[in-house]
Amino acid sequence: MNLQPSTWNKPVLWTALAALLAAALVAAGLTIAFSSPSERHAGPETRTDVEPLRTRFAAVGDLSDPHWLGYNPRETESSRLPEQDPETRVVGVARLPHGAVRTILDRPGAAFRPADLVGPGFYGWPNFPDNLTKPPEQITPHLPGTAKWVASTDYDTSVTHGKYRGRFYFDEATDTFYFDTVNP
Repeated sequence: MNLQPSTWNKPVLWTALAALLAAALVAAGLTIAFSSPSERHAGPETRTDVEPLRTRFAAVGDLSDPHWLGYNPRETESSRLPEQDPETRVVGVARLPHGAVRTILDRPGAAFRPADLVGPGFYGWPNFPDNLTKPPEQITPHLPGTAKWVASTDYDTSVTHGKYRGRFYFDEATDTFYFDTVNP
């Protein structure tokens, strides 16, 4: 029997390689589909890097001390396959320099009003998930307990320019900025 590569039957070789690749892909898919939810979806990790936020929210000003998450809110523990049309919720809290919130609140035409961080949100999805009506549990410990939040839909539009959905809240006493956005 001659085992030299020049004598191999090339169509049989390619068919065998294709079958091995297909088997590997099926095995990987089954591993994901049948893994436990906690193995697949431990939840988003809190991030503290500031540069991605400075890029996304440059109009707000110089941010510091951020605690934020970026994740697909429609991907649940029971999700078996990745979302086909993922959306990224970027939500968190950061500090602004002393007096910066007062400067933002004094902008003409912004019409800031008292606002609660718990509410119907702005996502507009059918069967709106309950976990999107309040700050994520990973962010809550970083919110000032005595905050008197204010928000303005006019200000929101001035930051998003209508390119993504977002809601921005400010607490003047602590110069804190809370944001809840989708695909910023």
